[in-house]
Amino acid sequence: MGETITILNKQEAETLLQNVYKQHAVFREDKTAETANIYKALGDPLRLEMLGMLLQRNCCKCELLDAFEGAPSTITHHLSILERAGLIKGERKGKYTIYQLQADRQLVNVWLGGISI
Repeated sequence: MGETITILNKQEAETLLQNVYKQHAVFREDKTAETANIYKALGDPLRLEMLGMLLQRNCCKCELLDAFEGAPSTITHHLSILERAGLIKGERKGKYTIYQLQADRQLVNVWLGGISI
């Protein structure tokens, strides 16, 4: 018939959570906010497309503005979310801002569905 479900008491639940922290670095107490910011940054199709472009090559902000429809302030907002999450970095070169990936390229490729692990 049905599967038996065992409900953990408080101590068992806390132990289970500690095991998660030990087994998966992404869930370490000191990393959860950082991890959440990365997933939040990846949660928008436009930002994923921006990462896809930056996976191919470093891009000037003007190139990203040309590639994506929308107000410049909207594009800048998306770029700042990616930057705060540590996924990209913008660097001024004269009058231009050049964006490049900060995250591991293979990992970004996985996030974009390019390869499987």
